[in-house]
Amino acid sequence: MRTAPLWMRCTSIAILTLLVGLLAGPGSVLADGPPPGVFRPGGTSPSVTVNVTSRQDGVWVRITSQQTVSGGTGSSETTGAAAPNEMASASSSGASTDAASGRTWSDWAGIHEITPDGHMIEIVPQVTPVADWPAPWDRAAAAQHPNESPYLLLVDGNYGGLVWMPPGAVHLGTPGTNQVAATTPTFDPRQVALDLLRHVALPDLQIEVNPSLGLSGMSSWFWVQGYDGNAFGDSVTLSGVTVSVRVVPIQYVWQFGDGTTLNSHSLGQPYPAESDIRHTYEYSSLRIPAGFPVELTVEFAAEYRVNGGAPQPLPSIQHAFTTSYRVQEAQSLLTEP
Repeated sequence: MRTAPLWMRCTSIAILTLLVGLLAGPGSVLADGPPPGVFRPGGTSPSVTVNVTSRQDGVWVRITSQQTVSGGTGSSETTGAAAPNEMASASSSGASTDAASGRTWSDWAGIHEITPDGHMIEIVPQVTPVADWPAPWDRAAAAQHPNESPYLLLVDGNYGGLVWMPPGAVHLGTPGTNQVAATTPTFDPRQVALDLLRHVALPDLQIEVNPSLGLSGMSSWFWVQGYDGNAFGDSVTLSGVTVSVRVVPIQYVWQFGDGTTLNSHSLGQPYPAESDIRHTYEYSSLRIPAGFPVELTVEFAAEYRVNGGAPQPLPSIQHAFTTSYRVQEAQSLLTEP
């Protein structure tokens, strides 16, 4: 089973949470105005604020979480960062906050924090086109941040709004404090490109034949309808870096269903032009009621570029397109002179 990419799963979470928010009442995201600056989901999830400060030495991201419980209010604040699988230093206060340190790390998928009391806070790239965003206030905010990239704020898997990041190295914590260990969340462009390649839409081509009903001993002409052989692809921009994928066909393998194969660089020419993809069947398809299984296997070469740079290779793609073709047999009839 093919797993959806991270950005698609995050976007689905965002859309589902917004729809639930329209029905849930108090404590939910309201449809008649932007959500508050502090995310307050239902249940026991904490409230989270994210402050982004742009400085000469990079972009500083400060995550503060607070949870109200019976008898007091607990809060924790990210004051440091570490590499994946390492612990980050953190300060905490309040009756409901564990004294043990949480964990904060960054990778190509964004910034992640597990608070001391076990909540997951994530800031991940938002790659869905602005026009498809469900919240009107988020679409309006996009016009106010023309040079910044949107990130989804997720709290325990719930959508908490958008965080806008200017380009540049990102550090976690508070500028000027000795407790802060800086890190630069990066992503692997090749992994992003492979994710794009897995989900790029292949052309919807159809195999056409003339004549529509074949005749043994007579040449049949084949061609492709719905695709002209041009390159196609997709792109995405994360943290000011654009990764683009380009896919182009390099070989066509025609199998005519009677054991005959033709390797070609042509998609044929549509009738009434004389196609260069042709085949003569020696016998009918009488024993195959649906007709001969005609198959066209297309091999696509793939590459990716980062910010329009030099192309880098990706694994090729092979995809088969099929149709059925009935062929009848020509028979001689004797007539009177």
